[in-house]
Amino acid sequence: MNLNKEQNLEKLLAILILFATFIFIPYRILSVGYMPTDDANRHIAFSTTNQTWSDVLVIKPSLSSDHNAGWHSLLRFIHRYLKISKEGLIYLSVIGLFCLFNITGTILSPNKAAWIILLTIMFLFDRSIILRTLSGRPFIISNIITLILLKIWFLDSDKEDYSLKYLGSIILLTIAVWLHGTWYTFLILPMALLLSGEIKQSLELSFIILLSTILGAFLTGEFNQFLYFHYTATLNIFSEKIYNWQLVTEFAEGNINILWLVPTFFITMLSIYSKKMKLNDLSKDRLFICILLCWLLSLKVIRFWVDWGTVALMFWLSHKLSELIEDMKSIKKPFMRNTMFILAVLSSILFMTNSAWNNQKKRAEYSVDFSKPEFAEYKPLDGGIIYNDDMNHFYYQYYNDPEGKYKYVLGFEPVIMTDENRMVYREIIYSYYNYKSYKIWIDKLTEKDRIFVSIDLSKNYPELDWIRAGKHLYIGKEKKEIRNKPTE
Repeated sequence: MNLNKEQNLEKLLAILILFATFIFIPYRILSVGYMPTDDANRHIAFSTTNQTWSDVLVIKPSLSSDHNAGWHSLLRFIHRYLKISKEGLIYLSVIGLFCLFNITGTILSPNKAAWIILLTIMFLFDRSIILRTLSGRPFIISNIITLILLKIWFLDSDKEDYSLKYLGSIILLTIAVWLHGTWYTFLILPMALLLSGEIKQSLELSFIILLSTILGAFLTGEFNQFLYFHYTATLNIFSEKIYNWQLVTEFAEGNINILWLVPTFFITMLSIYSKKMKLNDLSKDRLFICILLCWLLSLKVIRFWVDWGTVALMFWLSHKLSELIEDMKSIKKPFMRNTMFILAVLSSILFMTNSAWNNQKKRAEYSVDFSKPEFAEYKPLDGGIIYNDDMNHFYYQYYNDPEGKYKYVLGFEPVIMTDENRMVYREIIYSYYNYKSYKIWIDKLTEKDRIFVSIDLSKNYPELDWIRAGKHLYIGKEKKEIRNKPTE
């Protein structure tokens, strides 16, 4: 009885240490100067206002729906009722989502030390895997739910606990659709089951995903617009005839770091050597088939790998590593077990929390503080438009000034731009920022508007007042003498 109490106490302490570690790692990374670089900025800024996307972007009216409605509702609630600032929301998003993802992985791993050991190993071979979990974006909620679904449908699928399997899946997927939105990515899971020969389970999970999508769409309060956005935007993204390098990074064809194969190969060979598995078992392993499917799909769209393939890979490897750890006789001794655990925690902290995470310069390179006297007159007037040629201008400037009463022509996805502005933007990118491709925007500038560009156009368009506000930011506005010139 005392032995059981000691073991339970040991497990409790291990969970508490891991919980503290998964809070400390992102907190330390943020404290050395790291800030999310893309969508987290707009999520935070949008959630501190009462705006719609039509108030922020020059956007197609049919695509102005909030496709992350649940996430923004949650952040708005925290901001308004808990009085958390923008900076506080960044910390909460990054730390909270990183912690939730890794605690979920730890709980679902047979050996609690396996997940943090694997986290450190994967960080050493492919830093992008960890970087995604530090992005503070709601897709991490989908990643967390994917981990649980992999456990329910791929590892514990033979268990007869139907309330957990079906009702639990519906609840989890509904939450994912409401918070994150991209419901169709979950169809990877029934596809993997189908390829594994699990036709019945594949159909069941497909039905649950579709039912959860309907329920999640109702929760957004914009049922028709929500479904229309995801169908139309996704269709337009992949039907538009543009080059791969013109796509948003997540939607581009795969060019992924394959160094993850090193620890995968090593752990697989150890599992085969220790007789925990046979090589031909992989052809029947549903989870391994899911990993291969994500990798193959990433050759067309890289996001299938970076957001779902890596999650399945870490889950699969954590179970293989757990089997290897449990098979080591020396680890069964409390002293060795605790020593290994502490070393794993310390190694994770040591490798992941260095000053290389500092990216504050990037924010200053793409955005401007209009409260500074030298930049004050370059702020767009109320009702004005910022014609920007880089998404980073939107992400960082919108975060800096979410209450600004002006709009951006380019936001978080080119496909939602108006047709004319999108064609100008595509031409800018296609021509490698040739000055002539900006002429349509330059000609449209009014007294209220400003143009944010990544290159110096002052010699090409001397009719505008220009100022360099950052390494990748030149701001142009109509000259006062031109504006005040009497009409003939």
